[in-house]
Amino acid sequence: MTAAAVEQQGRTKRRRALAMVLVLAGASLVWASSRAGWIAMSVADGLQPARLEAVIGATWAAELGPIALAMGAAVIAMLVVRGRFHRLVGIVIAVLAGAAAVSPIRVLVAGVDEDRVRQLESLPVRAEIADLSLTIWAPSLALLGAAAGLAGAALAIVAPSPEGAARSRYQTPAARRDDARAVMRDEERDGAISGGTAAGIPLNERLLWDALDAGEDPTAGADEGPDNSGNRPGLG
Repeated sequence: MTAAAVEQQGRTKRRRALAMVLVLAGASLVWASSRAGWIAMSVADGLQPARLEAVIGATWAAELGPIALAMGAAVIAMLVVRGRFHRLVGIVIAVLAGAAAVSPIRVLVAGVDEDRVRQLESLPVRAEIADLSLTIWAPSLALLGAAAGLAGAALAIVAPSPEGAARSRYQTPAARRDDARAVMRDEERDGAISGGTAAGIPLNERLLWDALDAGEDPTAGADEGPDNSGNRPGLG
């Protein structure tokens, strides 16, 4: 594998790792938002003193919990899939992150609907709600998690396919012989060994053996030193 290929493989691994970290962080934030109190209020039903209650994110936006779990599962999928399936997982994550942002945006823009609060909390008609307020930071957590998930999904979609790196790393013997033959038969090189090195191809022991296996002489064309045949005894 050439130095450029190694560098490209390293960049791909770093991008994949960053994508997984972002998606996992996004899933954690969405989950935390689903367990936090989005709406605070004081409820008095006439039978007992007024009490403070809260509507948590999972009650107001029931989809947040499953979305967070699905994003976490997608991180595991990113570890095992390759090529186009890796990009497909990225698209799925983007859809999940977009869905996670819908309810937080809606409640932050439109505010709290008291009738819906009564319905979700199953409050009796006689109950009176006072001091109804939205806890801004709680739905904002879900928005932040959705943004992190979208960023991770974008990296997973646009990152180079790790499939190519795997192919370069695990070559069949026939492929290695073809590579060795291509190196050794390049007539423009001053020598097989020096030419291969100049081309950025690591001429390690495996390549030399592959060349011999392919019927090529890895030392052909190399400088063999001065011809001393005239000084040998017994030659006229």
